[in-house]
Amino acid sequence: MGKRYFVYARKSTDDGHRQQRSIEDQLAEVKTLIERDGLEVVEVLTEKQSAKHPGRPIFNSMLQRIERGEANGIIAWHPDRIARNALDSGRIIHLVDTAKIADLRFVTFRFESNAQGKFMLMVMFGQSKYYVDNLSENIRRGMKHKLRRGGWPSGAPIGYLNDRVARQIIPHPVNGPIIRQLFELYATGKYSVRFLHQKILDMGLTAGLRGRPIALAKVHYALQNPFYCGVMRYSGELYDGAYEPLVTQDLFERCQRIRKQIGRAAYNKRFKPFAFRKLFKCGECGCVVSMETQKGHRYLRCTKKRGRCQQRFLRADKATQQINEIIETCSMHPRTAERLLAKMESLLASERAESQVEQAKVRDEMGVCDERLARVMLAYAANDLSLDEFRGVKNQLITENRSRADRLAALAAGKSVSWLEPMRRFVKASVEGTSIARSEDEREKAEFVKNLGSNLTLRDQRLSWDRRGVWQLVETSEFVWLKRVACLGEERSEREREEEDAGEWSGGDSNSRHPACKAGALPTELPPRRGGSLRAAKAGRGRSDTTTPIANRDSES
Repeated sequence: MGKRYFVYARKSTDDGHRQQRSIEDQLAEVKTLIERDGLEVVEVLTEKQSAKHPGRPIFNSMLQRIERGEANGIIAWHPDRIARNALDSGRIIHLVDTAKIADLRFVTFRFESNAQGKFMLMVMFGQSKYYVDNLSENIRRGMKHKLRRGGWPSGAPIGYLNDRVARQIIPHPVNGPIIRQLFELYATGKYSVRFLHQKILDMGLTAGLRGRPIALAKVHYALQNPFYCGVMRYSGELYDGAYEPLVTQDLFERCQRIRKQIGRAAYNKRFKPFAFRKLFKCGECGCVVSMETQKGHRYLRCTKKRGRCQQRFLRADKATQQINEIIETCSMHPRTAERLLAKMESLLASERAESQVEQAKVRDEMGVCDERLARVMLAYAANDLSLDEFRGVKNQLITENRSRADRLAALAAGKSVSWLEPMRRFVKASVEGTSIARSEDEREKAEFVKNLGSNLTLRDQRLSWDRRGVWQLVETSEFVWLKRVACLGEERSEREREEEDAGEWSGGDSNSRHPACKAGALPTELPPRRGGSLRAAKAGRGRSDTTTPIANRDSES
């Protein structure tokens, strides 16, 4: 039987942009060999698959056809095109030993079917396997080194882009803000993942180069992926990223707590929109106060799901009127707000100085944590720690350092953690209260009331709530007095107003403010509410003869 050959050409990937001319170049050189030696070719076989692992379908089919006697030789460009693993190499050697393969022809290697030729063929196969194994180790080492430098060695997740010029990860200009909003909405605990999945699809979030819609499983994975808060998880280890995080560590941890609680908010499409629904609870039985429409009018009523309840309904317009009254009691005159804001601006310098000290402290803590991480890596390199112990300690240190980095960023951005910033928001919100009460937007009214306090109840057709935080200040007589002074000042001349400013805000015996407010800063604790009327409280304080007593002001007003 004459020698008949299969021509086999292979490349490692089916990507058209990589190794684009590999198979064509192999076939061109093999064709020259065939024409030069006058070889008989049965068929030309090409394959686009790596030979690192067994299981190439075209290669296995070729060997089966050789065993059936369709051919007894193989022509290839190099031995590594045929095999790069021990199993395929062994099959080729076995077929040569059993004379199923009578000849092997290569462009870059000469094979002879004898003991020395088979030995050299095994050496070439071994060298091919060594090359691919060594290449794999070098790639893994390079990927770990890139991870330690804060780079990501793979494709960017949804919300990021691979900058091929700078070779780094950057936020996607469109998908990045959508992913940030996904975390913010999920952290509220009011929305399910399925609802948010549909929402981000409506916002135009796509995945991949082809712009396909993101799957629901991808949303679940994104919500638990620490990559978005600046921590890269790779092969069970955490690495600190050098890219811009889309969310903070605190927001990511809040989302993880929500995931553990499996908090999902029900949304019923048959409900008609009403901003005050489920905002209040019944003051008698504690059930949720819902809304229903009867004869063209909307009514607030108790759902009475816990049994008998004697509370009657309340018309929605009456509820809106009471909410407007609540907002009006918490509003502040712009002139009073200007004075308070000016006073708070004088405290910013000291607050910034304290922030600088705190930043230096946080940097020192981060340096100590980096030193501990270096010692842990040295201990692992010296085999003093197991792999599980090393990963546990390393992940803990990286998480702690990420929290400190967020803390440092917040301090550098001027985000105060003291009472100063909440007080500023309180003053600005109280100024907006008047315009919100006069507007027709019920959602703004509902959001304003939610910020005032908790335990919002409806009892005997009256709405009430418990003030919380700095909003408890509106219950004190000082708040009412400040509003009254501001209103009286608008009716006086400019000269009298300046005299009042000098007497009331510069300090001294004529200072009629609460003693806790006479210090250089606003009170960090709320002053106790005093009994008695406003007139009696102010009459007890000594004022000069040149200043009109607050009792006379009350009578004039």
